[in-house]
Amino acid sequence: MIALLALALAQDDIRPIKPAVGAVASPPIWPWLAGLAVLLVVGALSVWAWRRWHTTPGRSPEELLRDRLAEAGRLRDAGEHLASADAVDAALRAFVAATTDLEALAATTDELLPALEGRLEPEVHARLVELLTACDHVRFAARPVDVAVDEAWLDALIAGLLPTPHTAETAP
Repeated sequence: MIALLALALAQDDIRPIKPAVGAVASPPIWPWLAGLAVLLVVGALSVWAWRRWHTTPGRSPEELLRDRLAEAGRLRDAGEHLASADAVDAALRAFVAATTDLEALAATTDELLPALEGRLEPEVHARLVELLTACDHVRFAARPVDVAVDEAWLDALIAGLLPTPHTAETAP
């Protein structure tokens, strides 16, 4: 073995078997960064446009509540009990959130109802308890409960939660 090594060192004409491989340059990163920037801009503009066109400026919380409950009624009539219960629950919670300082959309039913107890007439509060509990039963226990909202109760709820001109002027 030492002889072979000595023989290899003694030769003047040692050539590699394969040619040397050149260093491969990595592709430039700026096109990737530019593409990412374009995607972020397009995404931000899409979110902005969606939010702008899906909000309803100038509509009162009462109008939105009535429209959403009408849609829930159409879903109930079509036999979509789960979607109807979700729509009733979402409409009532959005109305409470828009007309009070409560975070009704993030609160559970057990958190929301005691917070509304002093703000509503006892009969209106009792019906709200029934409705939100029925919505929970449909959503979580799959019970086909009717979650229809009658107009007289709806008017009482709106009157109880919407600020009157007298209370709006005295509020800080």
